[in-house]
Amino acid sequence: MRAAFLPLMLLCVLPASAGAQTLFQHLGLTDPLMEGFAMSAQASKGAGAAFTDGAAAAWQMACSTHGDDAPHFYQGVMSEAQHAKASSLGWTLRGRVKVFGSKAQEPTPFFLMYRTGTRSYQLQFGARVNGDQWVRLVTGKATGIEYTLTGSGASLHTYELVMQPSGSSADLYVDGTLTHHDYAGFDFSNNNGVFWGVGRSPGVGRINFGLVEFKLGVDHAATAPVSTWGSIKTRYH
Repeated sequence: MRAAFLPLMLLCVLPASAGAQTLFQHLGLTDPLMEGFAMSAQASKGAGAAFTDGAAAAWQMACSTHGDDAPHFYQGVMSEAQHAKASSLGWTLRGRVKVFGSKAQEPTPFFLMYRTGTRSYQLQFGARVNGDQWVRLVTGKATGIEYTLTGSGASLHTYELVMQPSGSSADLYVDGTLTHHDYAGFDFSNNNGVFWGVGRSPGVGRINFGLVEFKLGVDHAATAPVSTWGSIKTRYH
C-alpha cells in the first residue's frame, strides 16, 4: 500500500466543448424513471426515493441494514452509434454525491460508471468512520486507486471522469481539482451504458445522488474548487 498527498489547488482545466451533448441527466428529487433511465430487474424493493438533505435535493439509495440486498441501480441505455460518438468526441461522466451510514473498514457498493461494451470506467464511493468521503477508481475485480477527501466530513462533492476525443484513458476531477490522470478503466464486456446505484457488497449505508450526468464531448468548466477539505490521500490496492 502506498500513500501520497496532492495539493488542493492543483488545477488542470480542460476547455468545455460548446457542442457537448447531454445524453443522460438525473437532477435532485426527480424520479430517474421520469428522466429516461431504466431500473435494474433486481430492484424489487425499489431503487430509491426523493430526499432533501438540508438545502441539497437528491435521490437517496440504500443498502439493507445487513448489507445483503440484491444490486439495485439505474441504467442509461446506449446505442452502438452513441458509443461510437462517445469514442470519437470524448465524454464526460459527472456525479454529485454524499455517502453516510457506512461502517469503517467495510466495502460499500455505491457506484457510478460508464461501460463501452469492452471497457468499464467505474467510480465507487464511501465514507470513513469520521464521515470523510472517499472515491475509488476501480481497476479490476478487487483492485482500485482510492482517494480520501481528508477533512471533508459527511458532505456533498462533485466527481467527474473526463475522456478526451479518441482517447483511451480518463482524468478524474473532484470539485474541479484534477485528482488523477490517465485512468484506463478495465476490461469488461458483459454489458454497456451508464450505470449508477447500489451493487452487491457486504457493506451498509446510504448515498445521495444530487446529480448524475453523461455527456458526449468534453464538458469541464474552468471553475476554482470551493472545498472545506485540505488534502487528498491516495491508497493503491
